[in-house]
Parts: sequence; C-alpha cells; structure tokens
Amino acid sequence: MPDKIQWVYSSKNNSELSDRYNQWAKDYEQDLTETFGRPNREPIVDLTIKYVPKNARILDAGVGTGIMGKWLHEEGVGCWVVKLPVDTDKQSRKRWFVGYTSKRP
Repeated sequence: MPDKIQWVYSSKNNSELSDRYNQWAKDYEQDLTETFGRPNREPIVDLTIKYVPKNARILDAGVGTGIMGKWLHEEGVGCWVVKLPVDTDKQSRKRWFVGYTSKRP
C-alpha cells in the first residue's frame, strides 16, 4: 500500500495522476480499510445526518469513489454526485458523470 501511495504521489502531471488513480480505483476503498484501518463508515456521515435535515439534498462535487454518497443514501439523505472524468482519452465525449442516490430535486 505505501508503494501505491508513493506511486500516485510521484505523478509528473495531472494526466498521469488521473491515470494512476484510475488504475487504483477498483481496490482503493478496500486498501484504505485493510491497510489503514479506515472505519466502515466515516464519522462525517453521523455529523451530516445530525445537522442536515433528511429532506435536504447534498451535492458531492469531485466524488472520488462515491462511498460518501452511498453512506448518506443509506441514511435516507439525498445526495447528488458530480465527477469529472479522470481518463480524458477514453471519456472525451463524456464530460461529467452526474448521478443521484435518491429523489431528484
């Protein structure tokens, strides 16, 4: 795992960085949990549901793996997710990924 982190951090430009995160994406959440003892759910979820009404809609811009939206959805909080494509060569026609985890606004 430390080798993966160093490999990502040693990227020479944004394109290379995006490419490396793309390659790591399928194992990213599992690696964080197994190597660093990441909790099954981040504490920020509990803070969010404590202070944000359930009928609120949250925008998660730069969504990464989307795990935060999943956790919020499990709590009944509507969450829109927006992600720029990281692999610009393969997704040149798809500029944005936009999704939602519950009712559309």
